[in-house]
Amino acid sequence: MSYYKSTTVTFCNDGYLVCLHRLFYSQTAIFAAAYKFTGKNIVKIFPMDERSIGVLFKPKNGRTLTEVENDAQIFVNEVLDQQIRLNLEREFGHIRDVIVEYAFSPVKKNF
Repeated sequence: MSYYKSTTVTFCNDGYLVCLHRLFYSQTAIFAAAYKFTGKNIVKIFPMDERSIGVLFKPKNGRTLTEVENDAQIFVNEVLDQQIRLNLEREFGHIRDVIVEYAFSPVKKNF
């Protein structure tokens, strides 16, 4: 049986590299999650191979590597959150649309 870690965080090139498996995370989820960390970190997203996406976090504005490592770890949870949101929207978004349509439809007046 082959075992492949879907997500890893490792020290790399004066920063921290998060490796994500393309099977589990979409580009949309990765970019949405990464955007939340661009204010405090330099974030680079790149393909690693046909199965993996790399997200490199480097210090910005005098931040320490410990702070960057913490952000990289939090990013792992954030990208999962973003992917779950996308999956739920794809699966159940039509239900929300029906509810909104019903809620804002004209009210029938029986006089």
